[in-house]
Amino acid sequence: MLRTARTIVLGAALSGVLISACAKDSGEDTFLQPDLDASPKDAPSADQTAPDAAPEAAPDVQTGDVIIVDVSPSDASPEGDALVYAHDNTKMYSVDPKDPKLAVTEIGPFDCIGGTGNDSSMTDIAVDKDGKLFGVSETSIFLDMKIEGSSVKCKSTQVPIDAGNNTEAKFFGLTFAPPTAELGTEETLIGANSNGDLYKIDRNSGKITLVGNFGKVPSVDGQGHEYDPDHVGKNWELSGDIVFLTNQGGTPVGFATVRDCPNPPESYNCSKIDTLVEIDISKLKATSSGGTPPIVTKAIRGQVLPEGCTQTSCAFGSMYGIAAWKDKVYGFARDGKLLTIDNNTGEGTLIAATPHSFAGAGVTTLAPVIPPVK
Repeated sequence: MLRTARTIVLGAALSGVLISACAKDSGEDTFLQPDLDASPKDAPSADQTAPDAAPEAAPDVQTGDVIIVDVSPSDASPEGDALVYAHDNTKMYSVDPKDPKLAVTEIGPFDCIGGTGNDSSMTDIAVDKDGKLFGVSETSIFLDMKIEGSSVKCKSTQVPIDAGNNTEAKFFGLTFAPPTAELGTEETLIGANSNGDLYKIDRNSGKITLVGNFGKVPSVDGQGHEYDPDHVGKNWELSGDIVFLTNQGGTPVGFATVRDCPNPPESYNCSKIDTLVEIDISKLKATSSGGTPPIVTKAIRGQVLPEGCTQTSCAFGSMYGIAAWKDKVYGFARDGKLLTIDNNTGEGTLIAATPHSFAGAGVTTLAPVIPPVK
């Protein structure tokens, strides 16, 4: 694969089946647009919520399913190849980036998911600078997954996650961090959990090392919006996803969608409005056992609200996937809404209401990015 290839990965729960890169579900609708229809049932998934939740059966998604996404010319991919994938709990799909509606075609099942001895869901996918695919489930990482014919080969590259005594090390967000002084000269696989912690994952041993935390919820977001006083000073929870970009010729750039809650990492009574935060990738640093991780949030960009909206009834939340491209962050909401998010202010703009329940997104570290200006 050419080093210059551009790669986007979309983790989507097609036909209402929840999958990857999401924090624990509060069990409530989290993208509230009462004037928009076609929102699938927002039921928790057994793989990503309470352990006693009953899993939903994955429907048979036919080749050619379409995610309705209108991409304007200004948002189109730059020159060069673009590889796009989607996945549900057990299957991977290819997505044509040249199609303005992003037609989805089934590739086939993951051979490492489902069946005796395997986890029931792939919880997220990450893509390195060379376009290689990596996956994560509740207990394992999958290295350099290969598409062979009508299946995705990952069983032979499975490495168990060595979480030690850390019971919170279940990752719903996955990305690659560009090289930094602290992380080293190679890209580093990073996972994030609902407690707001970020971990380095060793690609050989599966061992994890705490390298950062999102920090505490402030009283205001800097855009004129206040946070619930009962949530202020508590840890940010990962609402959905993280994305890191090399920003060639400049300083690496990172973003995350987070949410404020009264008792992290518990997900009940959380805010239904996501917040976009900018991450300082250079601050990711290995922390000794029992140590305090560095706070890696560089700036609170703002609550994700449409222009003129100041309340929950018109807010965007549970964006279980994000992918950055130029000056926009693309948000993929649990209930199938797709939006662009201004990476300066957090303002969200609805692109489409789809029948799919998105649950993850990712983009190669080489994707073009225009950093926030302030």
